[in-house]
Amino acid sequence: MNADSHRAHSARQRLGALLGIFAVIASASLAHADSLRFRDGERVEGRLLSIRSDRIQFRPEGEPSLTIPLEEVGAVLLSTRTTNDLVRPANRIELSGQQSISGRLVGMDRSRVTLDTGYARDINVPRSEVKTIRWTGQRSGVHYEGPYPTNEWYISSSLNTDTKQFDPSWIFRDGYFLSQGKGTLSVDCGMPIKARIEFDLYWKNAPRFRLACYARDLVSYSESEGYHFYSSGNGKVFAITRGREPGQAIQVPKGIVPQMTNTNHVHFDLRLNSQDGEGWLFANGREIKRWTDLGYSGSGMGIMFYTYRSNTRIAVGNLRVSEWDGRSTVESRQSKAATSVLFRNGDRHAADDIVVESDRLKFAFEDQSIEIPMNRVAEINQRIVKRMEKSNDADSWVQFMHGDWLQAQILDWNSKRVVWRSPLLGRQESKPHQIRGVHFTEEKPVLDLSWYLPKNPIRQ
Repeated sequence: MNADSHRAHSARQRLGALLGIFAVIASASLAHADSLRFRDGERVEGRLLSIRSDRIQFRPEGEPSLTIPLEEVGAVLLSTRTTNDLVRPANRIELSGQQSISGRLVGMDRSRVTLDTGYARDINVPRSEVKTIRWTGQRSGVHYEGPYPTNEWYISSSLNTDTKQFDPSWIFRDGYFLSQGKGTLSVDCGMPIKARIEFDLYWKNAPRFRLACYARDLVSYSESEGYHFYSSGNGKVFAITRGREPGQAIQVPKGIVPQMTNTNHVHFDLRLNSQDGEGWLFANGREIKRWTDLGYSGSGMGIMFYTYRSNTRIAVGNLRVSEWDGRSTVESRQSKAATSVLFRNGDRHAADDIVVESDRLKFAFEDQSIEIPMNRVAEINQRIVKRMEKSNDADSWVQFMHGDWLQAQILDWNSKRVVWRSPLLGRQESKPHQIRGVHFTEEKPVLDLSWYLPKNPIRQ
């Protein structure tokens, strides 16, 4: 073991008694601390000083700074910084390989897509690597996109059996809402009568929870009307229609989500038509269940998450509530064209020659040149025929503000700038405060909640 490794190991031993405390308590003193996670699972709170090609400088809380070999580090999660004062990006682009970028679409020709972002310059992405371009904000029917740590969320309190005090049942950390026990998390997002709800769900221990949609009462799940979806923790998801009388509920057939029995995360996509009482549940892009007997609900206030177990930890992130055309969930026939456009009114058009110039979408239709203002567009989708080969240069994943993910290599990190290289975007520079975290892994990281479990969880 070299001197740097020995020094880092000794400091980690001295901090061993504190690691459990740091892992489970989101105290005010640590609210602005960075978090370093070693490859063996240990975590230390403190401040990131620099990253080089082979080492990291990190100063733990109350300790001198350490020089740690990069090979020992699994991830560095930067202090949670609010995005409330930032302008919501106009577009969100999903790329091949589970990468994503947010910003403003500047143009699109036959070979590239140009995007203006706040954390990099001259973003030109090969068009062949772009899967979806979505418009955010009210003009495209998006009612909520986040979550961000704002006071618009209602969070119930739960009794801490150790301190005998009432603590928040959910906290916001690293871009996710994390449950701390039994309790309610809800937001009024003005759900449209035909809505699409998308979110990432992570868990530790069986995820027994309830999601209420079109909730009128954002405080108590048992009193709220609307549609309720209940997970029993063993992969089954039931739809429960709340009646107008307190306690009245009608349970309809269940769907089975395989990911809830053999993984710890899933991307849910609910598409609801509350006018006709219909609903579709998708998990990781695959249709799981269609309900046709949910009853009439109408438009409603918002959505609510409720956890039933004290020893379960659930994380909710990348939440998006938007309008949905309600006419179909899967294209009845696959278009041979490489690009298709979904307009705000629900119409679709597919063509190979679609381009974007000067805030106008252009394509040929029946030997005529058509130009449509971009504010009528909701989404652009593309078939990816061949994905870019994996690059050996990108040995880490970087998460930026607004939840963007890019496979990139950190070349230099100091207090003023971060230099990084992406196989897609080349060499770029960003400010440290524009980055949420760096994960030193070749595969896109998934949220690990093992560190977040209480030391002695309450048994059922």
